[in-house]
Amino acid sequence: MRNMGQEQTIIAIGKTAVNIAVEFASVPGLKPGVDLLFKIIELCENVSINRPYQLAIGIRREICLSAATISYKLREIMSTECPTVCKPLFKMFNIKMEKWAELGFIKSFFKQDSIKEDIQGCLVLISDCFTKFQFVGTIETNRWQEDFEKTYREDQKGILAHLSDIKNGQAMALEVANEPENKRVRFMASMQNELGQHNTRGDIVHSGLSSNLYQIQLECKEILPDLHLKRGEVERIGVFPLKGEGAMDIYEGLYLKREKVAIKTVRASNFNPKSIKRFSREVKVWTELWKVDRGRHILPFYGFCVEDGPYPYMVSPWKSNGTAIEYVTKFDSAVNYPELIINIARGIQVLHYMKPPIVHGDLKADNIVIDEMGNPLIADFGLSQIIEEITGVPFSQSRITNSWRWSAPEVIIDGAPPSLAVDIYAFAMTVLEIYTHKQPFSNIKAPGKVLVELSNGTCPPRPTEAQVLQRGLDDNIWDLMTKCWSSDASSRPNIDAILSTLGVSKAV
Repeated sequence: MRNMGQEQTIIAIGKTAVNIAVEFASVPGLKPGVDLLFKIIELCENVSINRPYQLAIGIRREICLSAATISYKLREIMSTECPTVCKPLFKMFNIKMEKWAELGFIKSFFKQDSIKEDIQGCLVLISDCFTKFQFVGTIETNRWQEDFEKTYREDQKGILAHLSDIKNGQAMALEVANEPENKRVRFMASMQNELGQHNTRGDIVHSGLSSNLYQIQLECKEILPDLHLKRGEVERIGVFPLKGEGAMDIYEGLYLKREKVAIKTVRASNFNPKSIKRFSREVKVWTELWKVDRGRHILPFYGFCVEDGPYPYMVSPWKSNGTAIEYVTKFDSAVNYPELIINIARGIQVLHYMKPPIVHGDLKADNIVIDEMGNPLIADFGLSQIIEEITGVPFSQSRITNSWRWSAPEVIIDGAPPSLAVDIYAFAMTVLEIYTHKQPFSNIKAPGKVLVELSNGTCPPRPTEAQVLQRGLDDNIWDLMTKCWSSDASSRPNIDAILSTLGVSKAV
């Protein structure tokens, strides 16, 4: 059989603040505390409206429960000490609730741990107060704590539902973009980690998280915090590669359910844990380069994966204009060739200005893509060393038929490692390729004969076709190219000297 206190408790849970206030009106000296109490209840409601958290709802329920209990007990004991103790407690709780209620979803996300601690602290103080005045027993206060933990777990589900709801994507992205960089990275890392918890085919949470994470990445102009794409960030489209060259195959892929990407698979016969460490080292380089360039002159790397299929792969944005040679061939009359060459040189400058400098190692028109605005982006920098390490084949041997024409004599003849001077040599060959729409030494069909010409220190012949001259290959450019082809690597101009000759005086 229920006693009067239980009756009051059950009724109070469904009452409005005004209803409960009437109950307190007859208790002398309690009105200031009561006013604060119901302001807290109102703030709790605001907190629950502003965010998908259920904690505030649970606290409101407990406050209403406590209000009824206080009302009943006060009529019994009419304690004059209770209002004095309760008022500062409610005031402190009120201040904290006001602070929470002002926060939006993103700021609440960053402060969820401190909010949880605050609520737990308030519950402890309330339970101590209520125990002191015998409003509730120890069993009841223990139940509060259990309910709190249960509610907190429900909160996490609510947060996940909010993060994965695509209707929230744009608003979330705008809010995250206004946060400092360290918080943006932290938020994206949390979402990326959640992808790993839901990485099963067709998982609607994974799909929603991916789409919203992409929207945030787009708005913040950032790459993902973890470039080891092992949580289903990328999915391959199609069974067969679209293109194959040397030790690589290129597949079409979909990144975070939103963006078409190129998946570059390395056919590795020597892939092992050491190779994974190599990728991890390169990640640091890719990240630092992204911070400097932001995709202006260098094609970004979105990351790598070693878990999806037998071979490791790297991921980069797909550019519909294709490679530099495909672009100039298709849009010849619309191309500003001098500007295109200058922007390629600027990309090399970005690489060579890094600390330590980054050597591309395999520069040619096929490794330069053109973005939607017609700007060149240098791709596959440093890939030569990666391929050599994870295939177990020296890069100079793996590219006999497709890269010798751009390679400096010291690489082909002496087996010298790639260097800044090697990039300069290849840059001039790339300029020749772009202006002529033909590979260097196009008059020689057999790669072996190209090797003979390189051994003899022979440079490609100067083009004389009218269309090549119209594109801009004048005496000044040709003189620069021949300097870049010097058999003495130390005599070749550096990238600053090249840009100066091209009429660009300032570094990017």
